[in-house]
Amino acid sequence: MHGIPGIHAGPRLVPFIDCYWILRAGNGGTVARRVIPDICADIILNLGEEVRVWNGQHHRLKPESACLAGTMTTFQDTLLQPGANLVAIRF
Repeated sequence: MHGIPGIHAGPRLVPFIDCYWILRAGNGGTVARRVIPDICADIILNLGEEVRVWNGQHHRLKPESACLAGTMTTFQDTLLQPGANLVAIRF
């Protein structure tokens, strides 16, 4: 995800995993974020509040759920509610 610092995988996982990333919204209000296509695939775990995504269609990442995001061809706008907590593995 463009603009989110990645956490590098350990040396033995580097051939398989690009990085890990975490995106959290504090309790101050809804946070809007645009995600730029990066030709990567991610497994995203939502450990917090619902996250809304718009990429021409509306999607919701429900709390305590997982999502597989493939390579994107266009941007996505996300709305992170207070308490949102996403943890992901990028391939």
